Amino acid sequence: MTPPRSPYWLPDRFEIPRDLRKKIGEDASRFRSGMPGDLPGCIRDRYGLDIGGMYGSRRVGNLFGKASGQLSMNLGQVRNDAAAGLGFVVLKTAIAEDAAGLRSMGDWALGETRMATEAILGASGRWGWTVTWKGRGMSWSLEDYLEFLAAALDLGKQAGVLVIPSFLFHLPAGGEAWKVAEYEHTLKRLSDTWERFAPDMRMILEKNFSPTLAGSDRAR
Repeated sequence: MTPPRSPYWLPDRFEIPRDLRKKIGEDASRFRSGMPGDLPGCIRDRYGLDIGGMYGSRRVGNLFGKASGQLSMNLGQVRNDAAAGLGFVVLKTAIAEDAAGLRSMGDWALGETRMATEAILGASGRWGWTVTWKGRGMSWSLEDYLEFLAAALDLGKQAGVLVIPSFLFHLPAGGEAWKVAEYEHTLKRLSDTWERFAPDMRMILEKNFSPTLAGSDRAR
């Protein structure tokens, strides 16, 4: 039996007015070699759309951004994101550690990632795509990550792009006590770095709960 069609589904065919289609075609040609310096302003003036909004407590001019992952793990990628006009970039997740450099969640640090795309048949009977990847957090030390974060924050400040660090902190399993020292040390070092390179705004941090925790005691 075919499930009822949701009113929120996208139509199979878009009917785009001719004048709008002409504008889009013109812009595709204009910006083939690079996006405009003020992308939100260009879209606002050209199409009457405001693509800005709030990321936590911070106003961003463009709500199109990049989530944490293997496409946000080096400065070249952040630089390209800024050039593309993204509003924010969440850096790839790193693993918290204590003052001695010990990481209770060290098993979630992986130096290499692999990704695959596969066709999938949905409940509606329509074909789509799913992406799976093998990868966890960065294998870098906290010192190396802070160096990366500092450079990314500096670049983001110059380009007007919000840069956000991401960390996987200790999650206890089987009655284990919380390793508070990892939180205190990592957060203090992150805060110090943020204060040096972005003193005009409150630090924004993504606390990552890895999907690879699913099915383990830590997931609860």
